[in-house]
Amino acid sequence: MSWTNSKNKALVERAQAVIPRGMYGHQSVALLPDDYPQFFARAEGAHLWDVDGNRYLDFLGGYGPNLFGYGDREIDDAYVAQMRQGDTMTGPAEVMVELAETMVGMVGHADWAMFCKNGTDATTMALMIARNHTRKNTVLLARG
Repeated sequence: MSWTNSKNKALVERAQAVIPRGMYGHQSVALLPDDYPQFFARAEGAHLWDVDGNRYLDFLGGYGPNLFGYGDREIDDAYVAQMRQGDTMTGPAEVMVELAETMVGMVGHADWAMFCKNGTDATTMALMIARNHTRKNTVLLARG
């Protein structure tokens, strides 16, 4: 198969017309070369395929959460089973306590575990823990 990116280019143009800068959230494509793939059609194991059918080895692993790759049958089945019991419920489920117990049991110096739903929550928790540990209220913010 010869390398092509015509479908990706068409999607980039469509996205720029209806999505600020053509990309969601904090992602920026401003410095990417014109032929760099922005849109993907599928993923399996450690590989991604862009909308034009080109295959790539995904060194980013979905930016971190895909430690076992994409489409792992055992992991996907466990996810689907849990999702059917309740996905993003108003409160936590027993499985959260079980996961925390497992994690604390595996990490010798951990007395507890905390879970966050996004990066802002994780950063806030980290700052709260650091401020409590150091007994200091000042947070230094550096720019550039």
